[in-house]
Amino acid sequence: MMNYFKKTVRFTALALLLATAFSLFCACDNGKNDTYEKEFPDVNELEYDVNDYLKAPNLADVVLHKKQIDDSVNYALVSVLLRKAERTTYKDADSAEVMLYDTANITFTGVPADENIKLDDSILASMSNASSMQGSNLVIGSGSFIGEYYSEDPAKKNKGFEEQLIGVKVGETKDILVTFPDEYNVKELCGLVVRFTVTINSISRPTLGELTDEECKAATAFETVEAYREYLEEYYAGNYAYAAVYSKCEITSECKVLIDTYIDRYIHDNIIYSYGKDLSQKEYDEAYEDLYSSIYDKAREWAVGIANERIILEHFFDVCDITLSDEEFEEAFDKDWEKNKANYEKTYGVKTKEEALELLGKKELELSYMYEKFLRVLPSFITIVE
Repeated sequence: MMNYFKKTVRFTALALLLATAFSLFCACDNGKNDTYEKEFPDVNELEYDVNDYLKAPNLADVVLHKKQIDDSVNYALVSVLLRKAERTTYKDADSAEVMLYDTANITFTGVPADENIKLDDSILASMSNASSMQGSNLVIGSGSFIGEYYSEDPAKKNKGFEEQLIGVKVGETKDILVTFPDEYNVKELCGLVVRFTVTINSISRPTLGELTDEECKAATAFETVEAYREYLEEYYAGNYAYAAVYSKCEITSECKVLIDTYIDRYIHDNIIYSYGKDLSQKEYDEAYEDLYSSIYDKAREWAVGIANERIILEHFFDVCDITLSDEEFEEAFDKDWEKNKANYEKTYGVKTKEEALELLGKKELELSYMYEKFLRVLPSFITIVE
């Protein structure tokens, strides 16, 4: 079953770094005189004006509800305890009612609240697990399914899927209304109010205490609960803020120079992955022609997404005055190297910081670090309400 109604929040880890660091796949001499030659334009030096392609919101007009941040922070903290929690299972009718952080086994079916709205059978099927004999397990408070929809329109303002199950008893069936996000991966569901009929089949309830510093240190990279909480609050505030801003951006036209560059690199990457680096020019050209026709649509879809996000980020880097000093770069790269050096050596064969810097490219790393800085400051530019 495809869970189309699961909540999809944009938590971007800056795909730009991967998209622009294709130099590690480029042709090298390898001791062969007939190895193909391939050069890419430096994507950081392409000439275009982001204002020609983007209609961006005023950041102060972007609203984020603090409850979204708080709920995610609280669940992340509780998750440390959930891993080893003892559990009690309730299967008999009326033996218990759903509480926050329970795992509820549910059966559900969703249909548009407006009976005049007709959806394809495939979409309707994705909003139901009625054919499953085992139901689906859902941790209440995990944010896995559609969350609260904030709106001045009372017809669309609905609590989240999970929140509305709290208090429902084992064996009980309840109808709930949820509103899909305006930006959703199924266009027919964007902003749509859906009625779900949900049955609670059983409940698995964890026994939870207070999270201690010792437990936090054992399960995370943080010494104390407070330090972990501060990290989580910054992380979720930044990512939810960016998701809110991104949803308000409108790409007015395609930036062809960026898209074409990324398409070329995508196809090149697939050639090297499929055939290796030791290709003659003729072999490379034949492979390029073959893959161009077979994966072009997928390459273009990916390239458009990467190009659009780059344009959005470049615009807001400027708006928020995001820059990176040499000292900030060195500090960020030192941390990156210490954290990932084992993986860099295993994956790419690099053994020193200098080799890693040459491999990944300083400009690409700068973009990544600027993005991280952008997420830290972005919440101060938007409107966060209780």
